[in-house]
Formats: sequence, structure tokens, C-alpha cells
Amino acid sequence: MTLLIPRRNYPIANFLFRIIFEIKLNLQSRLRSDIEIISDMSSRMIDKFDKYWSEVNGLLAIASILDLRNKLDCVDFDFKEIYRVEALREIQRITSLSYDLLMEYVDKKS
Repeated sequence: MTLLIPRRNYPIANFLFRIIFEIKLNLQSRLRSDIEIISDMSSRMIDKFDKYWSEVNGLLAIASILDLRNKLDCVDFDFKEIYRVEALREIQRITSLSYDLLMEYVDKKS
């Protein structure tokens, strides 16, 4: 990831959502490793990941939704992979945040 980001000459917030999603899936897959040190390290990394992810996932999800190549369906799919049983709550939160931002924009234009 550190090699990809500095080479970009255009906004990458929508791109970051996809990269971070892949990182989360890779960490989750390493939890099932037969090598104890790998699974332990993955568990600690996921704890740290979740702490920071919870602070930025809304912004990155909105940036991804606003990208013409993506839609809410992409975020919906990704969140189901990451959150599993809590996915619906997170998707509703992002949807609500999107509508709130739209209404704020409309109010400022009026």
C-alpha cells in the first residue's frame, strides 16, 4: 500500500476504500493460519485495524460511492464481507450519512 499511494497523481479516496478492504480480508484469512505466531499477529493487527477503520470507513465509503465506477452496491458487497452479521447496521449508517450529506448540500444551494 505504501508503494501504491505516493505514485498517484489524482485523488485516491475511492481507491483507498478498495485497498483497505483487501487488507482487512487478508488479515482475516491469516487468522486461520496453522502457524500460531501468524494468527496471533493477525489478531493484534485486526484490533488496530478496526480501531482506525471505524474512524474513517464512512468517509472512504462515501468517496467510493461518489466514484462513477462504483455505487452503493459495491460498498454493500464489501461491508457484507468485512462485517458479516453487523453489515446491515453499517450499510444503513453509510446510507444515512450519504442522505445527510446530500440534504446539507441541497440546503446550502437553496
